[in-house]
Order: sequence, then structure tokens, then C-alpha cells
Amino acid sequence: MAINAENRNNLQLKDARMTLYSLKASLKKQQHKGKGKEKANPESDIPPTVPTFQAFGCEDSTENIDISQLKKEARAKNRKLVFSGTDYGVCTMSATVPLTLDQYHAHVQLYNRFQVLGDRELQPMDTVVDPAFQVPTPHRITAKQLDVLSLAHKNARLRERRKAKHPQLLDAERQLKERSFKLAATSAEVEQCQKIARETRDILRGFYHSPRAHRDAWSQELATKRAYRQVAAKERAAIRHASGSRRSLVIMMIGTQGTGVGSRIKGHARRGGKKLRKEHSQHAVVGMTNEFRSSQTCMGCFGLVIRPKRKAVGASSKIRSVHGSSLCMNIDCPLYRTGRATQNRDTQAATCIALAGASFLLDGMTLHPFSKNSAMNHMLKKIITTPHTGNTESRLRI
Repeated sequence: MAINAENRNNLQLKDARMTLYSLKASLKKQQHKGKGKEKANPESDIPPTVPTFQAFGCEDSTENIDISQLKKEARAKNRKLVFSGTDYGVCTMSATVPLTLDQYHAHVQLYNRFQVLGDRELQPMDTVVDPAFQVPTPHRITAKQLDVLSLAHKNARLRERRKAKHPQLLDAERQLKERSFKLAATSAEVEQCQKIARETRDILRGFYHSPRAHRDAWSQELATKRAYRQVAAKERAAIRHASGSRRSLVIMMIGTQGTGVGSRIKGHARRGGKKLRKEHSQHAVVGMTNEFRSSQTCMGCFGLVIRPKRKAVGASSKIRSVHGSSLCMNIDCPLYRTGRATQNRDTQAATCIALAGASFLLDGMTLHPFSKNSAMNHMLKKIITTPHTGNTESRLRI
């Protein structure tokens, strides 16, 4: 009997401990869940960026920019708003496409037809497409242009000419290349590499740290700053020219998926786009926009695009994709009907970036093909039942 009572007490103690453990685990989970909620939305306390005529230039994420005050002031002073989309890369450093309000509404009309209504036999395409719908002409910036404007190309060419007149310098560089520390496998080879580095140190310093080299570096730094200002000003001027007015207010949508810095593609200067954004943010509204599906969506019918195929040079049996172009296979797409189904990939992506950013700033919601929240629903259903009509205020010409 004493043993049974002891076992009963042990079972009760075990049950009590399990209950206490479960309660502590539940309480800890609730506390952790509450802390997670507090940390999940750190941006909720960040005030939105409100550009005005007095403080027009700014840079922020598109979701945190409010242009309602800017639209009222623009309407009062008879100024136009013009949007643009910019896609950064490596081969082409920057590709910018302008987007006026008329062009934006034409794209929204096509979006409502293909993605919302889903009825291809509703009307003939000639009566549906707005005349404002046009294939944009991009404004491109390459790293080679900046190399020429910043005197980097010129200084490199002159430096090679001066090196050709110094045989000792060429011989020192040849020895360092042959006796590199990366090729050393034993301690004796490492000591020999160090000996050669000490012997050639003064020759290299005398050339690369000479007064002429410092003077060229200083002039190149000044020319680089001037080149970025000139290139950025020309890019904004091209955007204003598309709107038909030099007094237009530029709102730039720039993609956030990298600028090519650190790329392993050889033969291209990895300058990136941070300096360009810094120049633009002083004279325009810069909105950092998510590039989700921007290079995979057609700007005419908002359907998926593919990469065209071609035969490899010298090997007729190999078929390779053309990664620099986008092909729309929808026979009802206005681009397909006018023989422009194949578009440049950077131009296509820049236009979609402009549409994604402009739709959020004007109508408060991103078009479904470019929204991560509705991407899965869009891929499964293919048709969205809620039309993207937009605010009445955004359809007024300002």
C-alpha cells in the first residue's frame, strides 16, 4: 500500500511538472510572439517623405513617398508631372524610360483589358489601344561614357605611354608577376618574393607616386564629379523632353536589385549607380522601387515574356537564349500585332519599374503583376476580378 501511494504521488508530481512546463512554454511563446510583432513593423513609426516645391529633391522607398501635396501645388502652378523608370546593369550602366500621365493611363487601360476583364473578343484591338501607348525610347548611360568624360581613359592611355619609356619599370613589373606570392609554395619562395618586392619598391613608387601621377589623379577626381553631374542633368532633360515641357517635375523610379557593383563579368567598369542617385535626389524625386517581375512581364499585355532562341555561332546544333531581349507570345498583345513583340530587356524592365512605382504613387496600390503580395494569386487565377481604375484625381492632367 505504501508503494502504491508513493507511485501515485510520483505520477501526480509528474503531471504537475508537465502542466507547469506547458504553461511556461505557452507564456514564453506569447511573449516572443508579441515581441516579434513589435519588431515586424519598424517602419510604421517612420514619417512619410512629402516632396514640395520648397523641398522637391528627395530619395526614399516608393512606399514611403507621398506626392499628394506635390500634385496640388503642380496643378495650382500649371506644372506637369512626368515619371520615369531606371534599370541598372553592368554592360549598360543605366537605362531610363520616361512615362507621362497619358502613357500611364494607356497602360492601365491595357491592364484592365488583359488582366482584369480577360475577354479578348470584347472589342477589336484597334479601338481599345489608346494612341498614347507608345514603345518608349530609352536614355542609356554606359561606363565607357563616364570613363571618357572623367578622363580615366585618357590618363590610362598616357600612363601606358610613359611606362613604355621606362624599361626598368617594365622589368620590375615582369619580375613581380613571375614571382607572385600567390604562386609561392615554400618558405624559400616566399623569401625570394619578398626580396624582389623590396628591390623593386623604389622604382614602382617613383613612377606611381610621382608629382605627375598625383596631379593626374586629382584632375581625374574633379572630372569624375563633373561627369556625373553632366550625365545626370542630361538624363533628367531627356525625361522632361518626353513630357513636352522643360518645366515638368521629374519623379524617378529606380530599381533596387543591384547596380552591377562587384560583378564578375570581365571587361566592364563596375561604377554602380549610387553617385547618379545622389545627383538626381538634389533635383528630382527619387523612389527606390522593387523590381519584382519587371523583366519577366510584357508592358503591353502584362503577360509573361520569354527569351528568344538562336543558334550558337560555329555550332549549329546548339541553341542558346538571347538574354538581352524579351519576346511576348500573346497574339492579342498590341506589341505583337504591330510587329514589335521583341523588345530590349532593359527597356522592358525600365518601363515596368516606372509602371509599378507610378501606380503606387498615383493610385495607392501596385499593379498586381509587380506586387509580391498578389503574385501567387495572379499566377494561379490569371485573372484579377478587381479592376485597377485609379483615383479620379490622378487622371486629371497636371
